[in-house]
Formats: sequence, C-alpha cells, structure tokens
Amino acid sequence: MDIVVLADCSGSMACDDIPDEEGQRYLTRMEALQRALRDVSRLPGRFALAAFTTEFEVVFPGTGTMADLGDGKDLREAVALLRCQEKGTDLGKALYRAADLLHRYGVPGNDSLMVLVSDGTDWRPHEARTTGEVIPAAADPVLLTADLHRSLGVRLHTLGIGDEAMFQRWWDRQRREAEPPEFLRPNHRLLAELARAGGGEPTRSGGLDVLERYFAGLSSPGS
Repeated sequence: MDIVVLADCSGSMACDDIPDEEGQRYLTRMEALQRALRDVSRLPGRFALAAFTTEFEVVFPGTGTMADLGDGKDLREAVALLRCQEKGTDLGKALYRAADLLHRYGVPGNDSLMVLVSDGTDWRPHEARTTGEVIPAAADPVLLTADLHRSLGVRLHTLGIGDEAMFQRWWDRQRREAEPPEFLRPNHRLLAELARAGGGEPTRSGGLDVLERYFAGLSSPGS
C-alpha cells in the first residue's frame, strides 16, 4: 500500500485542548498529531507526509515525491518540524495534490490511500446552499474525493482531532464569558462525508489515543 498523510497545519491546530496519556497536562492538536506520527515506521509501500493549509507542501521525503519509509528516522525529523500557521485550509487542493503524488510516484499494482488528519472545518453540503447549481468537482472536496476514488481507485481515511466535549472543557478552563469562535471548535461533519465519498473506513475522532491506535495499526503486519 502507498500512503500519503495530509496534516492540517492551520491556526486552529494550536488549540491546546487534547489531554495527554495521563491526563495531567494538555497538548495542542498539532502536538497530538506529532506524537501519533513519531512511531510510524516500515510501512509496506511508498509514503509521503504533506502539510497543508491554503498551501500544500510535501515535508517527507525531502524530494517532494514519495519514498520507502525505512526505519522512520527521516520521517520523525520531518514531523518535528510541522508548525501551525495563521491560515485557513483548502481541502480540495490538498486532496488533489495528494492523489497526484500517488498517481505519479506510487508503485504500480499497490493500493493507494490518503489519510487526512484535521480538527475539521465548518461546512454545509452544497445542496443546502443552492438549488440547480452545477458544482465542479474541483470546487467541492466531497465531489473531488468521490471522483478520485472512482477514476483512480484512491481511498481516503479521515481522522478527526478532538471533539466537542474536550473543547468545551478546555474553554471552561479559560473562564471566558464570551462564546468561543467557531473556527476553534472541532467540526468533523465534512471529514465523515469525505470518508464515505472516498471509500474509506468511518471517520475516527477523539484524542491522542485514537490517533496513536490508528497509526500504530498502519505499521502493524497485515494492516
């Protein structure tokens, strides 16, 4: 299997609402993602890690293509350099570029998998916005994902970081009277729609334990 992991590096990933393993301190969403990725090694196929906001950058391998993972040392170095940016997200661009990596640099005959890891984004289906409007796939990540799955056989798994309960506990600790800004709230509706459109497993969402279990499973024999 050839795999591209898409890491959300938007500003909301700096929110520190994720409890660590002991529940003694709190991690940012980005720190939780970094911890989960640090033990990924020896995957059966080629691999790439891309950081995305409104921009897209392949951070592993350094060649900007795909590579065998080996013992994971180079990946761990790349993961440590992931940083949140004060930007939003362009999921359509990220998914298109990830599929292009798989198409160009994947091993012929291997399965192709994209893994999108994000705290989500506010989203409504296009049907709720307009009636009778023709929406091109490039402008709608769900349509794009369905097209990539149908035409190229690329599957998509989605991992949602955080949940409403974790976020609310974090917000209450701030002792702020105002309502939290919506862009900070985990919103995994779009992730669930993308997974369905991309022929993937149901979206997994939650804290550090959910992320670690998923990536440990990718590295396990027979996964």
